[in-house]
Amino acid sequence: MLGIGLIALPVMASDGVHLHETLEHYPIDGDNARQWHAAMQVHGPRDLVSGRAYSGFTRWYVTWSWDTYPLKDGECQVGGYQVRIELKMQLPEWTGRSEASAGLRREWDALYGRLRDHEDLHRANALAAPHALDGMLADMDEPIPCAGSRKRIDRAARDLLSRFHEADRRLDRETRHGRIAP
Repeated sequence: MLGIGLIALPVMASDGVHLHETLEHYPIDGDNARQWHAAMQVHGPRDLVSGRAYSGFTRWYVTWSWDTYPLKDGECQVGGYQVRIELKMQLPEWTGRSEASAGLRREWDALYGRLRDHEDLHRANALAAPHALDGMLADMDEPIPCAGSRKRIDRAARDLLSRFHEADRRLDRETRHGRIAP
């Protein structure tokens, strides 16, 4: 049996977003699509809120920080900001692939390809989120009132990121979690 495969890639994007990305494969067995799906329900990643198992899952979490520099008259300048994203994609790895017939390998490859395509849509959305936040912080080039600035900026950042989380939920609703093409 294969172990869990991990690939971790820390990357600094051109706009200053720091990305730490992990691709994790979990092992499944079976001799047909029905058995593969059953194995994915047992061994697949679970939603942290609902506990529901999925065949594939892309989790992401964005953090941010910045400094304020006092100016005059109670105003501050925002600067020295950093945006980070932790992204983890989990997908199945069929342990019987090397011993299987060419036809069964093609069937697996098609299933895996559709699943990977769906998770890549979540990945693209996840990667867009910190870049949007980075842009929001970069656009704060005018002085702002120091009083309450942390609360206002954090609220704006959370509101911005919530739109990306909602896009993930909408994608899953519209595709029935990847069962139909978007």
